Amino acid sequence: MDASADARLVDQSAPLDSGVEAGADAAPPLCLAELVGGDGLCTRALRVLSFVMSSPACFVDTPFRRGALGRLDYSCPGDGSALVTFGARQYRGSTRAGEVDVCFSTSYPWSDGCTWESTQRITGALAAGRLQFRYQERTAGRVCGSPCSARAEIEVF
Repeated sequence: MDASADARLVDQSAPLDSGVEAGADAAPPLCLAELVGGDGLCTRALRVLSFVMSSPACFVDTPFRRGALGRLDYSCPGDGSALVTFGARQYRGSTRAGEVDVCFSTSYPWSDGCTWESTQRITGALAAGRLQFRYQERTAGRVCGSPCSARAEIEVF
């Protein structure tokens, strides 16, 4: 959400192409990650290569920053559960046909008197060696300030 007085510094190397439209229907619904079974466990290291927000005045409720390190644990071989960890935050979901899809949602009160909800999703093909992160937010029930969005590219190694 746009909070110029409370802005946190992040890499702003390139502006986000398009932000999220204001309003209760602007962001997708909160994450309802699907967890499915698998055969074994594989682990891959992750590093955030880029992190861009829709505005330098935004606060985004995520641990993502350029250079942040994380880990992907997933069922292998084949389809199954996936868990991405960055710091204390865990994104849960699945892998199917080599495609990762994990998400995390937050809800937090802000100084504008509104409760904000974020949806954070990481997707992509393991074989490509890169995953994409998307952050969107909306207010819970009423129109408040402008929602923020962010994106990141994550290296899988």
